Amino acid sequence: MLRVLGICALTLCSAQSLAEDWWVEKSEAYVMATLSKQSFYDTDNTNAGALFGMKDIYPNGWLVAGELEVRFPSGDELEQATGFNQNYSFDVNVPLGRRFTLSDSINLDAYGLIGYSTSRLERVEEVEDLATRFTINGVKWGLGSDLNISDWVVGVRYAIANLDGSKDDNLTLSIGTRF
Repeated sequence: MLRVLGICALTLCSAQSLAEDWWVEKSEAYVMATLSKQSFYDTDNTNAGALFGMKDIYPNGWLVAGELEVRFPSGDELEQATGFNQNYSFDVNVPLGRRFTLSDSINLDAYGLIGYSTSRLERVEEVEDLATRFTINGVKWGLGSDLNISDWVVGVRYAIANLDGSKDDNLTLSIGTRF
């Protein structure tokens, strides 16, 4: 698991050097604060988090990005329903899509995304011979859109992750800056 995340992080960091070798029109980095509604184990939670990404835009408007995202849930709905707390979620995302230029300073990015998600769960009550903390992992996919206004980014996305057989739905709103 850590090897996969390490490889993804190295790939994300090397995106800028790869962009220089290909015919990329523009590369940009972005940092966003996120707020999401999560449905997980038949419970609804609110997550706050952060997202860092690098995006390459090609002359024909196509875009490819790499993102690292961390989310921290609030509320105790999951604990009441299952006896577990979700400590955090960590995601590696690859958005693939298209940039539409609306004016000189306003662009709309529409994309699908694929990725990998991991969540850390902790058992609230200790049970003999059972682990108190464990991690669940799985593939993530979804759709999203970002409105770029000058150096600001406002986004919305819907993503689903299959975490070891459990469905994790997230509707995420984000705001941040690009540079």
